[in-house]
Amino acid sequence: MPDNAFLDAVRERGEYNGREEAAVVSHAVLAVLGQHLGPHDAYRLATQLPDRPAGTLRAASGNEPENLDADTFCERVDRHTGRRPRTPRWDIHAVLSTLADTLTPTERDLLRTRLPDSLGALLDPQPPS
Repeated sequence: MPDNAFLDAVRERGEYNGREEAAVVSHAVLAVLGQHLGPHDAYRLATQLPDRPAGTLRAASGNEPENLDADTFCERVDRHTGRRPRTPRWDIHAVLSTLADTLTPTERDLLRTRLPDSLGALLDPQPPS
């Protein structure tokens, strides 16, 4: 999937105004995901992503996984996006569900187990209620 196709999918799922807004949200969610996962899992997932999202995931992965809880994960996304009017869960869903589309079933299952419990469902195509 090319970078632009990834951003277009995020834009559509998140109902954002354009590709630029989708890029800001994607960068924020993937950066926090990289911090959460750490280098091993981040690099593994990055092999299945377009170049730009893969680079964000790898660059943010640090030396060790941070294993964030759901509230901290959401707060960090919220901070990165500049306190957007929608909830961070909406933004996280737009990116993670698009990410899930690029992954093999095995990698999708791995990611679901590595996310905080309440965020695993955000990999599914159905938006959060």
